[in-house]
Amino acid sequence: MLNCDLSETVAGQELIQETLKKGLELGIEKGIEKGKRENSQELILDVLTTRFGRVPRGVSGRIKQVDSQELLMELFRLAVTTDKLENFKTRLKEISDKS
Repeated sequence: MLNCDLSETVAGQELIQETLKKGLELGIEKGIEKGKRENSQELILDVLTTRFGRVPRGVSGRIKQVDSQELLMELFRLAVTTDKLENFKTRLKEISDKS
């Protein structure tokens, strides 16, 4: 059996470096996505608090469970335009039940 440490060859070192680079890029990308999601969730809560006062804990919990940036944008637009918190809660429940 051939016993060879990849890190001892030029090709092996290049493979290790490329793998580390891809892993780092993926980690950065995931971190950016998480940051956008969390920022969107906080903006929605801020709008609701500004418009309606205290936001029920169940509503904030459901908002923080939404992962889709598209759905968060829909919720943000609704938070800005809805005339009643109940209307927002109804749509949020529909979104949560689908997830």
